[in-house]
Amino acid sequence: MNVFALVDSSNDDAYRHRIAAFSWALHERNLHLETASLDRPIPWKTLRAAEVVLLQNRLLPWWQLRLIRLAAKRLLFDIDELPTDTGGSIWNAFRRTVRSADRTIVGTPYLRRKACFHVAENRVEMIPTCVEPGMFSAASHRRYHEGAKLTWLSPSRPAGSIEPTYPLLRAIGRRLPQVRLQLVGDRLPMSIPQMRIAHWPWSETTEASDLADADIGISWLPNAPSSLGQGRLTLLRYMAAGLPVVANPIGENRRMIVDGENGFLASTPREWADAVERLAADPQLRRRMGAAGRTLVEQHYQAQMWAGRFAQVVETTIHGQRISEETFSTQTALEPTAEMDFDAVYQEEPLDPTWHGSTAHQATEKMGAGTSRSSL
Repeated sequence: MNVFALVDSSNDDAYRHRIAAFSWALHERNLHLETASLDRPIPWKTLRAAEVVLLQNRLLPWWQLRLIRLAAKRLLFDIDELPTDTGGSIWNAFRRTVRSADRTIVGTPYLRRKACFHVAENRVEMIPTCVEPGMFSAASHRRYHEGAKLTWLSPSRPAGSIEPTYPLLRAIGRRLPQVRLQLVGDRLPMSIPQMRIAHWPWSETTEASDLADADIGISWLPNAPSSLGQGRLTLLRYMAAGLPVVANPIGENRRMIVDGENGFLASTPREWADAVERLAADPQLRRRMGAAGRTLVEQHYQAQMWAGRFAQVVETTIHGQRISEETFSTQTALEPTAEMDFDAVYQEEPLDPTWHGSTAHQATEKMGAGTSRSSL
């Protein structure tokens, strides 16, 4: 049976960590995976022949979504973060896509709640984005105090979106003039007189070594609707490499980081400088926090733990009942409601302590136990 995935590209993070990483489990169920980029013309013959079409992370125009829905035998929507566009139409497009799909796979609790607002819970599955910690070497943390190296891994963030971080980085640079920032990304030009910055293009082949050579990972997300479900993959990479993390309390940052255990949450420039200074001065603290983060990844976010569940959802979608055309709506005239309003959404996002530290396993149980490779 053929599974046809429509993705941004084969180099896209979501594809590599949510489809390609699980492909072996599809193969073991005799499910053949084919992919095509949505930036190119859709091969409609292949799409129609597939048992299920897997649409990943794209909120398409209503007319394109309708064509795909009508042509597909089954439609499975996979999303682990919202697009960075914060226009009001984002929630309408999300609602349209979730209603059009036979089933939806989400990567975060926030997106699960949003999806379940529009369809029955049995049409929504939560499978976290995963990494393989074995692909990462643990950082050595040999540097001391002002010689420490920060790293910011952001392969595709537009340059303009990071300008609000300048005051934070300037505060760090003033406090610790010799601290270096390794900026890993393709579109992140930055120059701050108070901060020593080295730019590195992101590459899958050098990602692990780049992180292993750092001492502290930093993660910053804008205070915007699209950030509420973002940030996890960057954090997982840092943690897999044994790096403590300094981040602002937005999106998945505040779920994944246990303040004082695997990193620090900081909002103001002074808080950022304090957190970096404390970590830079104490290699043993960095090792302890880095080890805590790596343990979290090993216990709950390894790809082999969730690949079986992913394949099972795909198989269940193929054999399940196709939703009727009347069930979904492709109209564009969907006005945002109070529930879709960012301020309202943000207020309904309290901190969930079950996602923190030693109780992280409770959150995994809420999602549904992952299936290990050995159990398939």
